[in-house]
Amino acid sequence: SFSEQVLAPMMRAHAQVVDAQIFDAVYKTVAGHTPVSGTPAISDLALLMTQLDLQKCPVTERRVVLSPVTHSKYAALDAVLNADKRGKSLTIDEYRIGRILGAEYYMDQNVPKFTSSVVDTVGAMSGAAAAGATAATISALTDGEIIAAGDVFKVAGLDKGYLVVTGGTVATVCAITFTPGLEAIAANAKVVTFQATHRVNLAFHKNAFALVTRPLEPPLGGAKAETASYKGITARVVYDYTMSNKKNSMSVDILFGVKTLDKELAARLCLA
Repeated sequence: SFSEQVLAPMMRAHAQVVDAQIFDAVYKTVAGHTPVSGTPAISDLALLMTQLDLQKCPVTERRVVLSPVTHSKYAALDAVLNADKRGKSLTIDEYRIGRILGAEYYMDQNVPKFTSSVVDTVGAMSGAAAAGATAATISALTDGEIIAAGDVFKVAGLDKGYLVVTGGTVATVCAITFTPGLEAIAANAKVVTFQATHRVNLAFHKNAFALVTRPLEPPLGGAKAETASYKGITARVVYDYTMSNKKNSMSVDILFGVKTLDKELAARLCLA
């Protein structure tokens, strides 16, 4: 049972770290978002797919990763529980939402929570901003509130979501920069709605993000080492034995990097 007792726990620990770092690296680049207000409904998931459609995301190869709390709320919806009427019983048998509304749904215990310092959330454009603009001045928020990098917002009349790149403290108004550029003119006094603190559930196309691993060289010296790859993920296993204390020692190393390739191929489902 060496694999079950030793190797499997080591690899699970690596998987947890890699998974958490993937989330931390990519969600901060995602501007598109669908707010969930009030009681979750199946229409939230339809609107999430609509957000991807508006961002010109391909309709195939879509995945949605939900936090345990978010997953439990949508898994309990009648439209999901009654999926057996479509010939699927994943929710009942496996506690999985499975495939619905054009995407595969998964639960992930490492989905982070983004904490926003914007309390009032509803502001307004102070002056017009041209199509393509990546800077604006926001008014009608409470003095002292902080608009921070990573906050997301929508402008009334525009379809896309926007991600704050640089923000500041509100003193009557607050100048911010954001991405992507405005899809159309945002007139003076247009309502701007910031997303409050939320779990960063992610919907994305498979080409939105990249996880890259590279094999590590075996160590110099007498320690034994092997490199193994599985589905593109490479790990180095180094093991040795110390005669003086009769102990086996082992380490498993993974060298990896994460990058957003196309932020337009992803969107957040924002549930408090």
